[in-house]
Amino acid sequence: MIVCLAQYNDRLASLFESADTYAIHQVQENDARLLGTVPVDGLARKDRLDLLTRYSVALLVCGALCGCDQRVLSEAGVAVKPWVCGSADDVLTALRSNALRPDVQGSDAQGSDALESLTMPGCRNMRGGGGMRQQGRCRHGSPFPVSTGNAPDQTYGQTPGHEHDAFLQTDATEQGDIMKIAITAQGTSLESPLDPRFGRAAGFLIVDEASGNTEYRDNSQNLNLPQGAGIQAAMNVADTGARTLITGHVGPKAFLALNKGNIAVYYSEATTAAEALEAFKRGELSKADAPDREGHW
Repeated sequence: MIVCLAQYNDRLASLFESADTYAIHQVQENDARLLGTVPVDGLARKDRLDLLTRYSVALLVCGALCGCDQRVLSEAGVAVKPWVCGSADDVLTALRSNALRPDVQGSDAQGSDALESLTMPGCRNMRGGGGMRQQGRCRHGSPFPVSTGNAPDQTYGQTPGHEHDAFLQTDATEQGDIMKIAITAQGTSLESPLDPRFGRAAGFLIVDEASGNTEYRDNSQNLNLPQGAGIQAAMNVADTGARTLITGHVGPKAFLALNKGNIAVYYSEATTAAEALEAFKRGELSKADAPDREGHW
């Protein structure tokens, strides 16, 4: 399960909007692995919310949260545990305990939730909307339904195979590394031109946002294939562990293969790979929901 802690320094921020860092963790039984940290200080509200879906976050743990934001996240498939305070270490310990409990399922849990002891004073019955069935109002005065999590058959991130369950355990090798980004490039450095074609791209730059390292994955074996280049390239990307792809264009078969591999696609018209990456980080690229080219182009 991918969990985001909205932090200020090494503690949960008292207000979601005052967090300066998102700490992204893979939480499983008896284990919580930090995948990376994302600075969010100064980002607009919409950009803060978009980052959570971009990194396939299943559960957000935070302090006080505007009901409007909670509704937006719920509709996007992100479960929310608001009103939580304490150190990041204490929260992770509680999350690991919850991962062992089948009766504690996300923001509408009725079981013995280990996060309960970290709930802000006076908010003990407000966990994730549980006990708050009445309508509330956001700061703009419009009524909103308080989120109680998604129905069991809903999915998050619009990605097949990821059922929305705040404590769904996923194999790390299946999930891949959400902090790794693949960029089609005509050369081996970020200053290389962005390769507009995916299947027959010269290669892929694999950027690890957590460490800042960049490596090159050659794709020359697919350049002269009469067909199936896109599918082979999708397998090439999947082998790197990347779960985000930035490229110029993708055909239908390649897009389907990427979708099945839980790899999000972002189209860019940037000149260089570096420019495309920066546009992605600034939230200027939109996640693609369909191929933009016919086959064999």
